[in-house]
Amino acid sequence: MISSVLVTQKIYRLVGIVHLRLFGHEMGQEMRKFLENLSWSFFFFVIAAGIMFAINILAGRWLGPEEYGKYNLAFLMAQVFFIPMMLGMDVATARAVSIAKENKEKISRIISGSVIVVLASIAVTVPLLFFWLNRVSDFFSATSDVVFVAILLAIPIILKAFFDGTVRGLHLFRFQAMVRMIEGIAGMAIFLAVFFLLRNHLSLVFSVAISAMLVSSMYVLRIREFFSAFNFGSVGELFRYAKFVIIGSIVALVLGYGDRYVVNRYLGIEELGVYSAYYTATILVVGQFIAMFANVFFPMIARIGEKREIMKKLDLLVLIGIIPAVAGIFMVGFLILKLFGSAYVVDPFTLFLFGTVAALQFVVSFYAGMVNAHDERTYFWGLTFFAMRATVYIAYIVVLIAADSVTVSAILAGLVVNYVVDMLNLRYIIRKYA
Repeated sequence: MISSVLVTQKIYRLVGIVHLRLFGHEMGQEMRKFLENLSWSFFFFVIAAGIMFAINILAGRWLGPEEYGKYNLAFLMAQVFFIPMMLGMDVATARAVSIAKENKEKISRIISGSVIVVLASIAVTVPLLFFWLNRVSDFFSATSDVVFVAILLAIPIILKAFFDGTVRGLHLFRFQAMVRMIEGIAGMAIFLAVFFLLRNHLSLVFSVAISAMLVSSMYVLRIREFFSAFNFGSVGELFRYAKFVIIGSIVALVLGYGDRYVVNRYLGIEELGVYSAYYTATILVVGQFIAMFANVFFPMIARIGEKREIMKKLDLLVLIGIIPAVAGIFMVGFLILKLFGSAYVVDPFTLFLFGTVAALQFVVSFYAGMVNAHDERTYFWGLTFFAMRATVYIAYIVVLIAADSVTVSAILAGLVVNYVVDMLNLRYIIRKYA
């Protein structure tokens, strides 16, 4: 029987050969460390992602487009509420903790301060959202009960995201990966148990919310040694970076979730359910790999000063891999959509556009990681270009609405152009400032 150590060594040798052929030199120490951490993320994340996809496919197939659309609308709203509740503390904390390295006292001040900020933000935002429940319902074209669910769903999602970022900043990748696998198993068990009782979108809501709280509890137990007294200085330091994260989150929300808002408002909740199935089969699949790579890539790249050489390597990989990537995503997406059932008709052109958007998102995530992790200046210029791009995209959507030409294909075509421009902008920032 071949040992896991031997298999890992063979994989490293193979990756080393490929690296040498592509880039003309052997892997450096940072690349080796990146691959070591990535291997742990990859193994457990693949298991966790597989389970989560199974949950989404079962939910879409059993619930049907309308109920599946309700869940996705609630999740969309939860992501909007995420911004005022989180205030950018997840990314800011992960970056600050990673840079602090072995300074336990400083790490304790950072984590303790950010925890209090997040809890205070949740305590203020939730009552305000309930107070404005009818206005929020009108804005999202949603019933008040779906908005109510979305507000409650946002809390466990936010806590999980915050502690997940903190654990990532501490480079506890093995622990994090195992927790993700436990989350997937718990999520499936909860969904199956609740579905046969409720048989509606709440079964998926309970699955996500309870498993997220389980993950948060495990993270808290693991990092409890870093909780200490509140420190205003550490909070001020975090907000200097977090303010950019907040702006970036708002802009990213427009581009990442604005499409589903428009689909729900102008095409209907059932069409949102079908759109969400395509999204799950392509963009969400790729998103799991983005999360897996970024989980290791962001803390690593934050410690590297010179990023132009890394960009050159990435450029070569993009040139070689973008077309095969789109083709691969198309085929995977086709198979997954078939699993969703006959209620979700496969349109090849729509699937191609979804696959292209997913592949571009994957590429852009690496360029964006380099820009965001470098310093405040690069982050500022990244946000500036990002905001300009979002403004143009909003104008494009407004034109579609005014011309009564809102279609799924038109929305996706705009996203494709947006991500191509984003990639070019980010490369320019890296060349000039990083």
